[in-house]
Amino acid sequence: MQSEDLLQAAASLGMTLTPAEREAMPALVGRLMAGLSALAPLPRPDAPIRSWSRPARGEDPLNAFAALTGIEGAATGPLVGLRIALKDTIALAGVPMGNGTSLLDGFTPSEDAPVVTHLLAAGARIVGKTNCECLCASGASFTGVNGPVLNPWDPTRSAGGSSSGSAVAVATGQADLAVGGDQGGSIRVPAALCGIVGLKPTFGRIPYLGVATVDPSLDHIGPMARTARLAARMLSVMAGHDPRDPRGSPDLPAADWEAACDLPAAGLRVALVREGMAPGRATSEVAAAVRAALDRLAGIGAEVRQIQVPLHARGIDIWMPVILYGTLAGLWTDGVGAGLTRDEMATMGQHLSGWQARGSELSDVLRVLLLAAEVARRKHGFTPYFQGHAEGRALRAAYDAALEEVDVLAMPTVAGLAGRLPDPEASLQARFDAAVETTGNTAPFNLTGHPAITVPCGLADGLPVGLMFVARHGDEAALFRAAAAVEAVTQMPAPPSWG
Repeated sequence: MQSEDLLQAAASLGMTLTPAEREAMPALVGRLMAGLSALAPLPRPDAPIRSWSRPARGEDPLNAFAALTGIEGAATGPLVGLRIALKDTIALAGVPMGNGTSLLDGFTPSEDAPVVTHLLAAGARIVGKTNCECLCASGASFTGVNGPVLNPWDPTRSAGGSSSGSAVAVATGQADLAVGGDQGGSIRVPAALCGIVGLKPTFGRIPYLGVATVDPSLDHIGPMARTARLAARMLSVMAGHDPRDPRGSPDLPAADWEAACDLPAAGLRVALVREGMAPGRATSEVAAAVRAALDRLAGIGAEVRQIQVPLHARGIDIWMPVILYGTLAGLWTDGVGAGLTRDEMATMGQHLSGWQARGSELSDVLRVLLLAAEVARRKHGFTPYFQGHAEGRALRAAYDAALEEVDVLAMPTVAGLAGRLPDPEASLQARFDAAVETTGNTAPFNLTGHPAITVPCGLADGLPVGLMFVARHGDEAALFRAAAAVEAVTQMPAPPSWG
């Protein structure tokens, strides 16, 4: 152990070593370091040989895909004949994984994420990896390393994020289904802005192993599809407890979610959350579309009322320190997350080691978030993170209380319509605002773990509006019942760019 290395490490930890410590520490620290050198190398099985390609010019006009594949699944199963796209945060062996950043250039997983294994075993055909925002840190679609992902309803507008390409691939018919990730709305926001169905399941419902983490208390993956029925079928394949994943819950029983889509709307108890319709949570045209959809539901027998959940107004502020500190801590552990390295993500961490030397390659939006987290940490320690989780428990109790009297809560998924993509010369403030303005209603449910689904409920000014339903923990069946009922009373055209 070199004394200079030791002194630099001590300084980074705020330590001033006494003369006696300077004399003794090299041997003591060196003894501990020697044990590290005796560890076996990380297992690196040979990746299967799978052909893939970057989209050719003109082949992917809206920039949905990072890579195209044609990986066939089993000959039988519930997903036979269906094409699935994977967010580029999910390990697909033999195919590069980028997570929206140049920092992962050259990284190719050697093992499939468990969810990939399940999808292939069910007969799905994987058609590609989809573009996403830089390390998933945006609710818009312009910070990813491969350039902006364009909205199929108007290519000058954002497709939403961070699962941008997954939503576009489904909306344009390039895929029948897609897998997205969601820590603050990243499935539901792009699904809403692109006019498809997106489900954030109950926390722990689907194993998150083999997927790039943001914060382990917020991490979710889920299905994205053209219809509630297809999303339900996909969930039945993806769901299940994996004891290797500390985020998982063995206490979430499965249900016949596809059958829930056939349940009548009559008797369904729906509560429109007033705070979810407040200024900043819903523009006038979005609020009108949501109210009209709920009126149609009432017309076929649903029981619709309005309630107040006052703490929802602060939900995103309660969630914010958790995502800020979680993102920072995740990068400290080379993008992996301590305690979550029992899978393919350990090799991704090796690839990201030393990322600080290339921090300028991160998106400007992500740099704002990281700097805010580091300034807060230096001033307050990790207390805001713990405060966020403490208030998050109160927030969960508030939603649970509201759900005692109804089957689902309702509110707009996104406050406004898809915004214009920022001009290349736009200010940092304009870019940052565009990236974070979409998650006011979605983010709180990542912190509380409630399942939430977005379903198209109509158009406003020619752009899709998403209606979000939230249910009790473990009750995705109520979400599919509500979403299918909305589909039954909503005429939703295809996007003009492909329909």
